[in-house]
Amino acid sequence: MKACVVNEIGGPEVLQLRDVPDPVAGNGQVVIDINYAGVNFTDLVTRLGMPGMPTPPLTPGIEVVGTVCELGENVDGLKVGQRVVGLCWPPELGGYAERVALPSERVIAVPDEVDLKTAAAVPVNYMTAYAALNWMAQIRPGERVLIHAGGGGVGMAAIQLARLKKAEIFAAASKSKHAILREKGVAHAIDYRDRDFETEVMRLTDQQGVDVVLDCIGPISYQKSYRVLRAGGRLVCFGASEAFPSDHDLDTGQFSTWGEPDFSSIQFAGDARGVMGCSLNLSPDLLSGWLADLFGLCIEGQIDPEICAVFKLSEAGDAHRFIHERKNVGKVLIEVKG
Repeated sequence: MKACVVNEIGGPEVLQLRDVPDPVAGNGQVVIDINYAGVNFTDLVTRLGMPGMPTPPLTPGIEVVGTVCELGENVDGLKVGQRVVGLCWPPELGGYAERVALPSERVIAVPDEVDLKTAAAVPVNYMTAYAALNWMAQIRPGERVLIHAGGGGVGMAAIQLARLKKAEIFAAASKSKHAILREKGVAHAIDYRDRDFETEVMRLTDQQGVDVVLDCIGPISYQKSYRVLRAGGRLVCFGASEAFPSDHDLDTGQFSTWGEPDFSSIQFAGDARGVMGCSLNLSPDLLSGWLADLFGLCIEGQIDPEICAVFKLSEAGDAHRFIHERKNVGKVLIEVKG
């Protein structure tokens, strides 16, 4: 089969289409014939050799959709030909390929009412936004929420989920993305390149602040995000794009270093605010339930995943560069088999 292989750390050009052995379903595993793979920041930082991530040689890709083509022993609840999502969590990865073998607990059925292209845009982005807003922050109707990187995949998902809660939405994004953010329900779009988001949020709220902040930018921004919270506010931290090389640093693959933000429990108690982390390193049952809820919202027309670009498997490097250059507004996909 064909797969995009990374044999060395580097820029998007190190993604090379190669012939590799077909996967075989082991005990408790399922082989998926892939239609689409999602492109995520995790894939980019893996390719660049971020500490703690799998090292080359590897095939990136943490989420796929397709059909089951082989079942191993001791697999229940799935059948050959079934349409599914596959979560290719580290250290296995492997989504940028024609097929992938995964543990059956990380393979989730796609309802017949949801087409595979739409389904491919849901798992990582919408589950992350769901975990941050609904599970951690437990956002309530009418609250104010600030979403950093509002034009990204998770940001666009969070905007739609916050809108369902009738929240007043603030989103930080480059100015070129403001029009579509407003179409999606953002009341206050902030150009983070032109204005200090802390000053602007406080101005827009008459110095009162917001109730929830979703911050995927990184430790340097966490203190500023904390300061825009009003009493009872919750800061949800995930991602670390401050460490991420910009488009003109792709050849170096160098990640920034930083000190941890200076928070304390005494500070939280005195301010009546909270700080929490968020990830998808959770039980398969929990993730399956969330994904079923999100597919239900798709079927009802309550959410509509924004797919901004689709690349071929042979163009995986171009897909990475597209995100490096911050061109995406919503989800980027790789089409393996339409």
